[in-house]
Amino acid sequence: MQQIIVSSGFYDNPLQMRSIFSNLDYVKNENLLQGQICPMNFANNEMLRTMEQLACMPKDSLEFVEGSGTFILNQETDVPAANVSINLPDPTTQWVCILCLSESEEPHFLKFYRHKRTKWSEIPGMPEELEKENIRTYEDFQNFLDKENVDFQSKWQETTRIEYKFNDLVMFRPSAFHSYNDVYGSSKETGRLLQFFFLKLKEPPQN
Repeated sequence: MQQIIVSSGFYDNPLQMRSIFSNLDYVKNENLLQGQICPMNFANNEMLRTMEQLACMPKDSLEFVEGSGTFILNQETDVPAANVSINLPDPTTQWVCILCLSESEEPHFLKFYRHKRTKWSEIPGMPEELEKENIRTYEDFQNFLDKENVDFQSKWQETTRIEYKFNDLVMFRPSAFHSYNDVYGSSKETGRLLQFFFLKLKEPPQN
């Protein structure tokens, strides 16, 4: 199965959507991405169907994780708190989808990494691999990431970079080690505006 999917031209009217979304009310973002976050989100079934098709999944097989469609705005001084991270807002999350709604004069990137010592490029699926690092809980894994983010350039190797391009949607697995630290802009109008969606398998109806 594909691990990274890039699709251009997500919104039919991206300039209008950018204007609307950038002028919403934003508050300080307290999670690792820092910057500012919009309490309002925007996601609908038409978007979901598009993402299912991109992921080669049957219609009505996926659903949004609560909170999908959130906007986060970073300026060049709003560097995220962690250099390398994962993105699991819900333990059942199958895909992270990021839409870029800003333009910049210089290229900026979403970057993916491999841990040099363990050779991990994502959370390993084998419990015995995690046990080697004394990881038994999600909290243990977060502690591992916190420790390995110190002097991170000596511990991580960049493997892939995807350029943030206006109105491009990037989909990837939530367990992949990645970085959002390429930020830019000096104002709300010129800063990096990203829209985040999270997909999980649709739960069967309850009898």
